[in-house]
Amino acid sequence: MTVKEVICEDEEERLKYEPALVAITVDESLKRYCQCINIPDLWGGKSELLVLSKLCG
Repeated sequence: MTVKEVICEDEEERLKYEPALVAITVDESLKRYCQCINIPDLWGGKSELLVLSKLCG
């Protein structure tokens, strides 16, 4: 499962990652984030690390 799948494609899963959602929506809307995360050369940040740490932890 990828960060994009968790945050942008699965509302039930998304609710498990509230700290990541807060980090995303402080800077931009969730819709805008989901558009940007599809750009191949976009670097991740705090929100992606929060999701990955929970997925892998």
